[in-house]
Amino acid sequence: AVNLPFTSFTDSTEHFLPADSLKQLFARTGAKPGGQIVAYCHVGQQATMVVFVGRMLGYDVRLYDGSFTEWSTLPDAPVEN
Repeated sequence: AVNLPFTSFTDSTEHFLPADSLKQLFARTGAKPGGQIVAYCHVGQQATMVVFVGRMLGYDVRLYDGSFTEWSTLPDAPVEN
């Protein structure tokens, strides 16, 4: 998994960065056009920004809704602070 925070998609005025800058953010994570990306967060609220921007750029992005909620109920699942 690679962390791509939803806050990295906007500038200080909360407007989206230019498309080329957004493409560079995805490229730095190792995402490749045609590959699938799964975005997740605690309950899916913040990850929807990754889905929106990724799809806008032509990536196949899916949302794993509630991933941490599910993971955190597993007794042997590691969690780092």
